[in-house]
Amino acid sequence: MLSLRASYNWVQLARHRKTVKSMNDTKTIGQLFLKRVQKKPLNPAIGWIDHQQLKFYTYKEYQFIVHHLSLGLVELGLSHQSKVAILSHTRKEWHFIDLGIINAGGVVVPIYPSYTPEELEWIVKHSEANIIFVENI
Repeated sequence: MLSLRASYNWVQLARHRKTVKSMNDTKTIGQLFLKRVQKKPLNPAIGWIDHQQLKFYTYKEYQFIVHHLSLGLVELGLSHQSKVAILSHTRKEWHFIDLGIINAGGVVVPIYPSYTPEELEWIVKHSEANIIFVENI
């Protein structure tokens, strides 16, 4: 015999499944990004400070950069699930490259400049990354 509490849990589960199903209609980060670009192409997508002035790229501009990075990675031979490393501080270019890798079907291997030389060496040797983006510091 089900208690009221157990029935309530079934209702919650049914709601959760409905939510998960609607979330699964858009399956990838790339698809979510393109959906956002289509909805609000001229909205600010990413901002940064340049010479004490706040600047923005719109979603349309952001998508243009990401698309061309993805095409370039595929031209370099990136295949599905290939690893690509990014060695950089947090900056707008990280986001472009990250989404470009994902949209091209690759896997991002994040490498932060705060890692020790030994950690950097271990990650590069064991990540199976064939392409590495490095920030010009």
